[in-house]
Amino acid sequence: MADISDLVARLASHFGCEPTTEEDGTVTVEIETSEGEPVPISVYADEIDEGPAVGGQVVMMRAAAGEDLDDLDRDDLLELLMASSATWFGRLYLEEDTASLVAEAALPLTGLRFEDLLQAAREVADLADACLAAVDEED
Repeated sequence: MADISDLVARLASHFGCEPTTEEDGTVTVEIETSEGEPVPISVYADEIDEGPAVGGQVVMMRAAAGEDLDDLDRDDLLELLMASSATWFGRLYLEEDTASLVAEAALPLTGLRFEDLLQAAREVADLADACLAAVDEED
């Protein structure tokens, strides 16, 4: 896998936090939402394993976006859809194994600008925060 330690260090420095290396090799960085709330995001290098871009190196960013999905109603789902449609890089992903939501972004390392990394990190944080609010919201 590609070495993304310099990118992660710059990202952490930009948001004024210390990166934490986890047991699985991912690095957690506290990214601030647009409202200034910190959201822990896992950052790691990966390789595309299917399609025409097989073998391409990407930087992945993922954040937990909600676990208790049983009580989501139509309005909650519309809110989640609206939040995820307001991003350029971020997306909402349903983790099948745990039936939980994950906000994530994958950016190709080739030609990656730091500004794009910042944009994607903020989108993942904002999307995770919006989804957690919708999932945890009392009806």
